[in-house]
Amino acid sequence: MSAAVYITVKLKQNTILETNRNVCFGATTWEEERFMLVRQDKLKDIGEYVRDFVDQFINDYLAANPQAADDSQLIKGTGTIRFSEVEGGFYSIHADTGEEYDPINLASSYAKDGIRVKFTVRYRPDMVSIHMSGKIVEILKIEKLEKPRQKQ
Repeated sequence: MSAAVYITVKLKQNTILETNRNVCFGATTWEEERFMLVRQDKLKDIGEYVRDFVDQFINDYLAANPQAADDSQLIKGTGTIRFSEVEGGFYSIHADTGEEYDPINLASSYAKDGIRVKFTVRYRPDMVSIHMSGKIVEILKIEKLEKPRQKQ
């Protein structure tokens, strides 16, 4: 048995007309939506779809509002999310290049061991961590990859 599910996530903001600054109204400035059929035993997974939409909004926002920074601190690549039990447990990104990154802002929907990702991060040499594992980074963009890494 399946259920029809329609998910819509919108960002609404107060908007002022340039031609008449006294007119203010709510406007949708970002929106994602999806219709799907979900098996009843998978209904509990709907929250994951909503989290993915929120992650997409964050990525879109960061892409449209880049922070002024030294581009030499940007790192792009692909890798795998890994869980470590050190210091109470944390998730890091193990890049395909062999580098390990300790993200300060990994979204909960990506906090799962074994997820393959494509990422853009900013190296944060101004920060320290108790994890003692890899370079500390701020995630600017991250997306799940569908296919597992091919063994060589």
